[in-house]
Amino acid sequence: MIDAGSPDGAEARKKLSDFDGAELPFYFCDLALDSPAYLIGEAARAAGLDAGLLKSWIYRNPRIILLGRYDQKAEGTGRPRRFTLRRVISVAITVELVSLGFTASRAALIAYLFTDGELPRLSFDYLSPVSDIMLIVYSDGSSFVAAARSNLSVAEVFAFSVEDDRVPAASFLAISYGVIWRRVTRRLVIEGHREFPIG
Repeated sequence: MIDAGSPDGAEARKKLSDFDGAELPFYFCDLALDSPAYLIGEAARAAGLDAGLLKSWIYRNPRIILLGRYDQKAEGTGRPRRFTLRRVISVAITVELVSLGFTASRAALIAYLFTDGELPRLSFDYLSPVSDIMLIVYSDGSSFVAAARSNLSVAEVFAFSVEDDRVPAASFLAISYGVIWRRVTRRLVIEGHREFPIG
């Protein structure tokens, strides 16, 4: 279970933002997700966000959007920052969570823990346009990943909220990774990037 709502969440965020990718969870480079190809304006439009707001989320202190080990840092005036598809998807999930009432900082941490912590460990296809991966998020910020094909009942989703002797959740929300993936990749195609298998 991902837990962005635990007391350690704020400390983890501070530690992660201090290192800017240097000591983030290790995962092997997936060329489809981890090639730094998107400028800040393209990333923002693909995620459904104003470029100025994305820039403030990246450069403010403490940082809202955490960057991964394969995102390209800006260096001088000749090399602009470039984002990976993994990061653009993370920003899009952040935008979705903010639209549902989460603060930007908590939403970004939940999204980051999903894209950089959970996705690399999944055994099923997360690049499919019909991916049925669901990110289930409780109001305290804890979450877990499920496949829609697992046919979890609402009662089972609530049962997951009491792991580790937690107080049971009274509500949850579900985000379809497949829908986010299709939305982001369609917008990137409109931006003139390579074709994605968008179904």
